[in-house]
Amino acid sequence: MLKANNKATTKPTRKNRKVSTFEFGTSEINNNSIAFYINKALFNSLEERFIRQTNDKSLEEKNKYLELESTDISDKEVVLKYSIPQNYQSLRKIKKEDYLVKLLVAQRILKDDVLNDEKYKYVSLNPNTLFYQNINKIQYSYRANEVMPYTTNESKLKRYKAIVLYILTNYSYEKAINSFEPLLNSKPTDLIKAIIHAENINELKLLLDVSVEKNQHKKIKNEAKRKKRKLRNALAITLFTLLSVVLLSMFLNKHAIEDNRKMAKEHEKALNDQKVEYQIKNETLQKNHEKVADLMEENNYPLEKRLDHYKKHNMYQRILDNKPSEIEYVISDMYENNKKKEILDLKLKSKKKNDKYANKLKQEKNIVVGELDSVMNELAFVEDKNTARRLGLAYLKENEIEQARAISLKFNDKLLKLKIEKIENEEELEKLKKNKKKYLKNSSANSSKLKLTNQEISNINKELKRIDEKIKKEK
Repeated sequence: MLKANNKATTKPTRKNRKVSTFEFGTSEINNNSIAFYINKALFNSLEERFIRQTNDKSLEEKNKYLELESTDISDKEVVLKYSIPQNYQSLRKIKKEDYLVKLLVAQRILKDDVLNDEKYKYVSLNPNTLFYQNINKIQYSYRANEVMPYTTNESKLKRYKAIVLYILTNYSYEKAINSFEPLLNSKPTDLIKAIIHAENINELKLLLDVSVEKNQHKKIKNEAKRKKRKLRNALAITLFTLLSVVLLSMFLNKHAIEDNRKMAKEHEKALNDQKVEYQIKNETLQKNHEKVADLMEENNYPLEKRLDHYKKHNMYQRILDNKPSEIEYVISDMYENNKKKEILDLKLKSKKKNDKYANKLKQEKNIVVGELDSVMNELAFVEDKNTARRLGLAYLKENEIEQARAISLKFNDKLLKLKIEKIENEEELEKLKKNKKKYLKNSSANSSKLKLTNQEISNINKELKRIDEKIKKEK
């Protein structure tokens, strides 16, 4: 049980006390600690060992959560006291920070995503419970397990929106939890509107990412202007020096100009990279995936990064344009997504004779349009076992068993063999069922035949089940 403490506790001086409320009671900051005063009726258990389970002392936890310093109980309330590390300050002081810093702190909170920390039933995002040292170091204090107060009616998304809006606009966290309407009626910026209307946490993260990029881009641009002014002043001094030391100044000026050009190019590249990254994130947010692909190609993004984007959004022609060797991925994915007819629209840029990728595409197109014999006549030139399998499966759909069998033998294709075996067993099953109907018309005279037929039907059904299980493994 928690240790009872009925003695009067010496209160901190009015100067040092900072009393606030949070979801389950009140909080009080005093120098290097914060205490939470919570009605003990809200606890499911008052055993200290259970509450102290929230005090994980691993390095990862220490970097994210304040350490639980002590637990105490009086007649009416439980007091949880957490130690605040040196140089950390309450998030309530965020309003004095630069706007970019506010954005970065909000972005950090979303990246930490403590509301999805499976170790805890609840983590408070109330600004009275959060502390920060810089843009990358946020510490959370009140977190609860099953025995502590943790139930609230607000969704995780709403709580994330509330803390982000508090940081960016100083709009009360408690008011935001209750309603966003007053903020919407106060002519907010486009970003604030978008945050309020975000449909999920990933969209909220993307909004912050884009806004951070935009503001960093602006800061870099301003820094570039400042350096440019500084360079102009330096050049003015250099020109003045030229009047007295012509030869020396010519030599120095040449190198200064080269350095200035180099610096200007570096700044220009940095600005352009920031601009493109912002454009890509903005177009992604608006789901303009083709525009994103264009931007990636125009700005020479790494091939693998481009391919990831093309594959994610089924840009099959772009995949082939950039990497023809991905043709099997393209064909199989189109079959899987019921887009095999679109294979007819695919093109390869290669002009080489007997190019293996071009030959494969031609064969695949013939399979789609049903010109199976054209491919079969050139079976000796079919190199890809996947193409051969699709040809065999197409023949099976046309009930051309022997053609499919020839392909299965040439390529030792187990799936085709199983499919053929299944068809043959199904045909045999149909014959047996017809015989059974015939025997049933005079069951007394055909009892032995009927018994044998039933046994054969049972055996074939078992065999079909076995074949189906093997087919699943081969796919």
